[in-house]
Amino acid sequence: MTADLHKTELEAQGFVIKSAREKKGFTQEELGNLIRPVRVSDRSIRDWETGKSPNPDHKQALVELLELDPTEIGAVQDHIFSRSEAFEYLQGAQFYLDQAMFTAARIRGEFLLRNLKRQVDNGDTSLTEPYILTLYFLGHTISIASNNPEWASHLFQKMGEVAADLPEGDHMRPSYLSLAFTYMGEMLRRLEKIDEAIDTIKKAPQGPDVDILVRGNRAQLLGRALAESSDAVRSESDEALQKKADLKKAALQQEALQQLSRALDLASPDFKGERYNTDTYVCFNLCSVHEEYARFYMHHNNMAKSFEHIELAEKYVSLAQRWRIPVLFTKAEWYIRQAIMNSFIQLVDRTASKEFRMGMDLLEEAINLARKSGHYRQLWRARQISSLLDHLAAEVSGAARQVNKMLDGDAKY
Repeated sequence: MTADLHKTELEAQGFVIKSAREKKGFTQEELGNLIRPVRVSDRSIRDWETGKSPNPDHKQALVELLELDPTEIGAVQDHIFSRSEAFEYLQGAQFYLDQAMFTAARIRGEFLLRNLKRQVDNGDTSLTEPYILTLYFLGHTISIASNNPEWASHLFQKMGEVAADLPEGDHMRPSYLSLAFTYMGEMLRRLEKIDEAIDTIKKAPQGPDVDILVRGNRAQLLGRALAESSDAVRSESDEALQKKADLKKAALQQEALQQLSRALDLASPDFKGERYNTDTYVCFNLCSVHEEYARFYMHHNNMAKSFEHIELAEKYVSLAQRWRIPVLFTKAEWYIRQAIMNSFIQLVDRTASKEFRMGMDLLEEAINLARKSGHYRQLWRARQISSLLDHLAAEVSGAARQVNKMLDGDAKY
C-alpha cells in the first residue's frame, strides 16, 4: 500500500509540473534547455511529468522557472507550522479545490497533514483543530482526485477518532463528528455497501449545535444513499412479494426526497442557522443540491423535473468552479438519456438525434475538463455513461438478431 501511495504522489507531482509548463507555454525541450546548472533532455522532462522524481537541484530549478509552490513537487518535506500558518495554508489548499485544481489541492493537503501529524504526535495540542480539518479536507480531495474510497475512508475514520477526543464542551466537536460520520457513510456507498452507508450517515449529529452547512451536507448525502438503496430493490416474480418491493421502493424514494428538500432549505441564504467555523470547508451549496435533484429525477425518468434542476444548478455554478464539472456531466447524461427515450417512442426522430449529439458534445467537454482538473471521480461517471450506451447497443443488436431470426427464410421481405 505504501509503495502504491508513493507512486500516486509522484504521478500527482508530475501532473503539477506538466500543467505549470503548459501554462508557461514551454515545450518539454524548451524547459529542459532552461534548467541550470546543466540542461536536461526533453526525455527527462517527460519522465518527471509521468511519475519519476527530479533530484533536489532540478526540483529547485522547476520551482523557480515554473513559479511553483515548493511543496507541490516535494521540494520541501518538513515544516514547523504555527496554528495560524496551518489555517492559512489550508485555506490556500481549499482555494485550489474550489477552482477545480484537484491535484494541486491534494498535494498541499498531503504536505500539511504529514507535518501536522508529526507536530500533534509530539504533543502540540494547539494544532488539533487544523489537524482534524486537514484530515477531512484531504479525505474529501482524495475521493475526487484519486476516486479512492478506501484511502479516503481511512482519513475520515481518523478524523472521527481525533474529534471524539475533543472536550465535550468544544463547540465544534458536534460538527466535526457529523462530517466524519457523513463521509464515512458516503465512502461506504461508493464501495456499494448501501445499508451500512445509510446507517453510518444517520449516526452523524444533526442538532442545532451542528454547523448549518454540515447539516445540509449530511441531508444531501443521506438522500443520495437512500435513492441508491431504492434503485437496488429487486423485482420479484411473485405478485404479493412484488407489491411489498414496490412499497419499499416508494418509501425509500420518498425519504430520499425529504432529505433533499431539507438540504435545499439548509442551503438557502434565507434559512436561519449558524456557521460555527468559517475555516471548515464544506462541499455543499445551492448548486450541489440542485445537481443532486437533477440526477435523482433523471434516474427516475422524470426528465422535465430533472432539467429544471439542471438549469438551477447552472445558475449557481459560479459559487465554486469545481461544480461546473459534475453539472456538465449531468447535463450530458440528461441529453443522452432523453435522446434514447425519444428514439424508442419514435424510431425516426430528428429531435432525438439532435439531443444525442448535444449530449455527446457536452460529455466530451466534461471529460476534457475533468481530465485537465484531475477530477477522476467524475471521469468514473463517464465510464458509467459508456456502460449505459454499451448496454443499450447490446439490447438493440439482440433485438435486431431476433427480428432477423423471425424473418429467416422470408427472402421476399
